[in-house]
Amino acid sequence: MKSNVIFTNDNNVNVKLIKHDFSNSFIRRDKHEVMFRRINTYLIKNKLIDGNIIDLGAWIGDNSIPWAMNLTHTIYAIDPSPNNINYIEQMAKTNNIMNIKTIQKAIGDKNEIIGTNNNINHCSFSKKGGKVKVQSVTLDYLYSQRQIDNIAYIHLDVEGFESNVIKGSKKIIQLFNPIISFEQHLEIDNYKELSLHLYNQGYNIYLINEILPGCRHDCRNLLAFPKNIKIQINKINSSIGENVLLSVLNWNNSSYNSLFTSTLYGNNISNKIFENVKSVEYDEKHIFCVNDNNYTKMVVIDKNKNWLCAKYLQGEINILCKQSIINAYLTAQGNVHQNNYNIKDIREIK
Repeated sequence: MKSNVIFTNDNNVNVKLIKHDFSNSFIRRDKHEVMFRRINTYLIKNKLIDGNIIDLGAWIGDNSIPWAMNLTHTIYAIDPSPNNINYIEQMAKTNNIMNIKTIQKAIGDKNEIIGTNNNINHCSFSKKGGKVKVQSVTLDYLYSQRQIDNIAYIHLDVEGFESNVIKGSKKIIQLFNPIISFEQHLEIDNYKELSLHLYNQGYNIYLINEILPGCRHDCRNLLAFPKNIKIQINKINSSIGENVLLSVLNWNNSSYNSLFTSTLYGNNISNKIFENVKSVEYDEKHIFCVNDNNYTKMVVIDKNKNWLCAKYLQGEINILCKQSIINAYLTAQGNVHQNNYNIKDIREIK
């Protein structure tokens, strides 16, 4: 095994490896969540993250360690597994990293006993218990105990427990107004409910339209930016090389001129008919976009009203935002046959 790995998407930090089974996974992590890593690098470089970071569900430290090497602020690497925490501590020592503080805790919405039936090194927890039981606490509790402070960014990867963690972080969110990222399984986690909760707490939410290798096909990261921070999404997309940031919920609405309206239908549109769908013009094409059954679905025609293609992506975006529709079209992972996504009653708007 190599003695080091360069995290090309984390400002090219050079991380020394230790002889450990976990290093076989660590060495490959630069190629995972590539867009997510580039976005975080942009936020750090441009001081949009300019304070301490909570890396919750830190696992083997593949985020904590690069972030600590790119910042002078403290990285709180929080994980319930003693094996994970021990590995992070050994890696930090080997790389002369002094600004990682490890906290071996499970985090939820209250101080209580939770459990899992899986290996605690990488698991999901349940309030119903399990073979392995641990004491959970809240992030607000850790703050009250002076274990965490001055939070600029919260990263959550806690296998479906994200909503519980947010509910137990009300005080630090109100106090520090941090940027928040959270991983969700779009088919089983209620990401829209959590996004709405954060929106009501003063955040604008974006889906990072990036398939994550080695994860469930519906696994995505989302980013919540405080509304009082001026975030230039197009500049971030340009910097990372892909237009993957798509607004969620109807907060980033923009009025735009449409040349056409139409009706969308097809075998894979839940047997529904979507009428009066407005077009968005891009590159001499016209995109018709709907949210359907936890997917964003698009039909594209040319200026002569000819069907060109149909695309989809997992997750429902804000279809009242012109730029998000264009970005969804540019980064959609799925293409379908005309019988599945079709179009009719195309009418030119006078």
